[in-house]
Amino acid sequence: METEAIRQYLGILKNAFSQRASAADVLDSEEGPVLICTVASPFDENDEIAYQVSLHSADEGFVATEIMIFMFTDISEDRYREIGSLINRLNQFISLGSFRLYEDNGTVMLYQGMIFDEAMQTAKVTELIFTTIQSLESAMTGLGEFIDRALKGEDMDLILADLHKEAE
Repeated sequence: METEAIRQYLGILKNAFSQRASAADVLDSEEGPVLICTVASPFDENDEIAYQVSLHSADEGFVATEIMIFMFTDISEDRYREIGSLINRLNQFISLGSFRLYEDNGTVMLYQGMIFDEAMQTAKVTELIFTTIQSLESAMTGLGEFIDRALKGEDMDLILADLHKEAE
C-alpha cells in the first residue's frame, strides 16, 4: 500500500478521534505514517492515555493494522512481576486484543493486530478499525480497572477474587 493511501486512512481516523482527543496527529516514523491520539484516561481524570494506529503492507494485496492503547506508563521495576502476572490472568478473559507490559520502559498497553485486503473500500476499512478501537476501549475500561487497582496498591488477592467473580 502506498504511503499516501495509508495517510488517507489515518487522516479519516484522526478526524473521527478529533472530537474527544486533546491531541491527534499523523506523524512519520521509520516504519511509515502513524496516528497518535491522546485522550482523557478512564482511570484518572488528571491523566491521559495514548492511542497509536499504524498500517503496513503485509503479503501481496494485504495490509496489516496495529492498534496500541498505552494505558499506564512509568511502572516501577519492582512491580513488573506482580503486574505481569495480573496481565497474564487478564488476557485469559479478553476476547479481542491482549494486554502487554513493556519492561524496558514500564508501560502497559492493550494491543490488537488485524489484516485486511488492500482492495477493501476505504470507508469499510476505517469503519472496521474504528469499531475495533471501540471494542478495545470496552475491554480497556472493564479489565484495565484491575491493573489500575493494583498500581494504586490494592491487595492482589482481593483484586484476583473480584476478577474471578466478574468472570462468573
